[in-house]
Formats: sequence, structure tokens, C-alpha cells
Amino acid sequence: MSAEILRQLSDGKAFKPAPSLWEMADAHVPFAELGFEPAPEPQVRRGLVEGTGLVIVSGESGSGKSTTLASVTASLAGELTAIGERRYLPVVVPVAGRAEATRNLDAFGQATIREVLAAIHDSLTPDQQKRLVRALGDAVTRQHTGARFNARAAATLFGLVEAGAGLQLGNDVVSVVGKDLLDGRGGLKTLGDICRSRGFELIVCIEDTDAWAQSDRAQDAQAFFSSVARPLANDVDVGVAIAVQNAWLEGPEVLDEVIAICERAVTVAAVPRPESEPHARRMVEQIIDRRIDLNIDEGALGRYPAAALFSSEALDVLGHVLFKEGNVRAPLSKIRDVLDRHAEALPDKISEQHVLDVL
Repeated sequence: MSAEILRQLSDGKAFKPAPSLWEMADAHVPFAELGFEPAPEPQVRRGLVEGTGLVIVSGESGSGKSTTLASVTASLAGELTAIGERRYLPVVVPVAGRAEATRNLDAFGQATIREVLAAIHDSLTPDQQKRLVRALGDAVTRQHTGARFNARAAATLFGLVEAGAGLQLGNDVVSVVGKDLLDGRGGLKTLGDICRSRGFELIVCIEDTDAWAQSDRAQDAQAFFSSVARPLANDVDVGVAIAVQNAWLEGPEVLDEVIAICERAVTVAAVPRPESEPHARRMVEQIIDRRIDLNIDEGALGRYPAAALFSSEALDVLGHVLFKEGNVRAPLSKIRDVLDRHAEALPDKISEQHVLDVL
């Protein structure tokens, strides 16, 4: 029975170290549940709903910055604002692989406008979709880390409002594509006003900056934080969240531009590391439980599914990996490797030796 369930989990890629953003939102275990106080999620949420400047989420690579942002913004998608007049529309704008979006604030603003239109593409009439594709080229269909998240967020939102809401917003937003907007904020203030006039509160999320640190592209990071993020800190009138690598805040790779941005942000929320190996072990077990519950019928393995599929010693080793690396993706990668290695004959339970074999 357990081997069959491991097969389902393997086939369903339940332990993907870096799932899509919407999958991250579903798989995220709130840091409060993992034993951390203060937890970053409430801080990020408060900063975003204020809508008055930058929210910074800092942490090591793989520590949970992206899942934190994905979880918070997904929960806000379609939710009513505090005064109940508008619903939140979160949009992810990838920058690490898009040099055209990082040159200056105007270029970033136009990239954000295109992301909004791409997100609401499926809410438009066929004729509008054709005109939109002509106006944006491949921006509507381009696949990137934020595309599915944006589409899901828009679908959630427009499922909660009156028919034609996406059509109305699309008509307004498409009119500013490619134009030089003189609002002093790269068009983001104008875009926020357009969304607000149609009953939506825009939230902009930038979560993929880690790629610059991993690929030794410090110059790209410097350019983005000085030319785009710095002016964004000057009250763009929409909520903006940026994930920031810890290495840029301290140590030999520190970037003065990032330090300056954090000093100007309305909120800086740090993603914490496990406090001890036993704590890391408990974190791993809860993360595994969540991944299993998302892929297997609830209750099939009892209240503690990880314990049914992993030996206690195996969980200890995975906890050690997390504590040593400070990286949530690391133990998930090891589980994936174990399943791949034993794909032809999966065991009933993953043992300590199974995990040690892939270290």
C-alpha cells in the first residue's frame, strides 16, 4: 500500500523543489505553524494592503521567500480591501530573465502593464484577444514563472465579480500600452488608478531576483535596484513586494543599492532559518505532510502521513539537510532523488539509508 502511494507521489511530482508559483501558494506551510514568531506572512500582508510603497522579503536562496510571497498574494487574490470597495488583483512581474524590464522604471511599468493584460487575456472577447495579441506581440503567450500565477489570480478575481469586469479593465489598460506616461512612476500610478476605477486594487510582486545571485549577475541586480526599485520606494500608490537575497544585505557580496532600498521600504520581513536540528526535522515533517495531503486523498495515511512513508531516522537526516543548508528546497530535492533512484521498485517506507545514498 505504501509503495503504491509513493508511486502516486512520484508520478505526480509531489516533491518538486521549485513548483510553479500557484503550486507554491498551495504547498506553503505558514511559518507560524512551523514554530516561528514573528512570522513573515502577516508582515508582508500588512505592508501590501497599505499600498504605499515597497515590501521587502529577505532570506537565503531557497529559504521560502517565493512561497511566502506566493501564499500571501494568492490569499489576497479577489479578497475585498479593508474598506470593502475593491478587490485585490496581484500580478507577478519576472525580471531576472527580462533585461528589457530592468533598464528603468518606465520599462518596468510597461512590463507590468503587459502582465496585467496577459493575466486578463482569457476574460476578453475573441476580437479583443486578437487586438491584444497584435498590440503586445508574444507578451500574452510567453511562458515564464509568473504566467500561470497571474492567470489563476485573474480567474479567481473575475469569478467573484460581475461578468464583463475583465473586458472593461482590458479596454482601459490596453489604451496605455506602449505610451510614455508622465505620472513619474513609469505608468504604475496610472495603472493603479485605472485598476482602482474598475474596482480592483493592484499588487505587484517581484520574486525571481535570486537568479541574479545564483548566476553571478550582480551588475544586473545593481541596475534593477538602483533604476527600478529605488524610485518604486517613492510612493507608487500600489503595493509592491520584492524578494531580496540575504547575501546582498551582509557579507562580501553586499550591494549598497539593496541596503538603501531596505532602508526606504515600508516593511522588511525576514524569512527565518530553523533554530536547531530538531526544529528543522519538525519543519521537514510538516512540509512533507502538506505535499502528501495535496496529492493523496486526505486521511489515506492518517494524521501524520510523513511518518507513514518515512522512517524517523530518514526524517532526522532530511532535517539535518535543511538545518545545514538553510534551504527548504534541499530536503525536497533529496526526496525526489530517492524516488527517481528507486523508480522501478519503490519501498514501502523511505529509510535513512535511502536518503544517505543520495547525499
